[in-house]
Amino acid sequence: MSAFSTYADRWNIGLGGEWSGKRELSVDALRGFDMFWIIGGQKIFRSLDEVFHSPTTGWIDRQLDHAEWPFALALGGFLVLYVVLKVMYDRKIYIRI
Repeated sequence: MSAFSTYADRWNIGLGGEWSGKRELSVDALRGFDMFWIIGGQKIFRSLDEVFHSPTTGWIDRQLDHAEWPFALALGGFLVLYVVLKVMYDRKIYIRI
């Protein structure tokens, strides 16, 4: 048994690209990445610039400045689209473009 098939069985991921009806692993990965930044990832990378003062760490520090907006809003927008497309696929609803 390959490592991927063991991992797929553990997380109930369908092999071969078919929809297994379980959670999407990519959404879980995105949530984990977001949690890293919420619990202090930004402070870690900003501290690098305070210690090293290099052009690279300065660039990283500048990338962390952004407008305040809730991440959940963006993730929610993505998930709504995903669910609508999934329902349309399950019910075999097709749209002519």
